[in-house]
Order: sequence, then structure tokens, then C-alpha cells
Amino acid sequence: MTRLPGIRVAGVLRNGDKILFQRNKKGDAWVLPGGRAEVNEPTEEIVVREFLEELGFQVVIDRLIAIIENFNAYEYESLHEFGMYYEVKLLGQLPHNS
Repeated sequence: MTRLPGIRVAGVLRNGDKILFQRNKKGDAWVLPGGRAEVNEPTEEIVVREFLEELGFQVVIDRLIAIIENFNAYEYESLHEFGMYYEVKLLGQLPHNS
């Protein structure tokens, strides 16, 4: 069965010379915060929602910085996705331990 590629949307949050990453659900890789796109959900809204849900951070979109096509990322067989990566800015302060 042929499946259509998925769409993953993620945000790049910089703090000086550092970029925020988090563990994926399986815990076997570090990824940029984000999630899967749903039908009729604008990708910019996904990034904002995922940062709030996963990290408790309120962010705003700065700009789209990359669209990357991935095949079998993290050795997941049959994974084919397009990743849309946005630079985001934090509203407020990062916690002290970030």
C-alpha cells in the first residue's frame, strides 16, 4: 500500500548560541519541538500550539527557515515526510535552567 508523505512542523528557538531540542517520544533521538500537521491546520498554528502543549512556552513565528524532505529518519522504515521548520521567538523569559 502506498502512503502519502506526512508533514512535520517544528520550531527553532535560539537562546544566544544555543538551540532548544527535546527527546522524541521513543526517547532515542533529540528533535526540534513540533508535531504532525493535521488537515486544514495552518503550519504556523501547529508550531505555536506544540510549544505551548509540550513545553509551556508561548512563542511567535519569526520566519520559515527550511523545508526538508526526510526518508527513514531515525531508522523508521517507510517514513517519508516533509519537515517545515520555523524560527520562533519566545514571549517572556526562558526558565533559569534552560
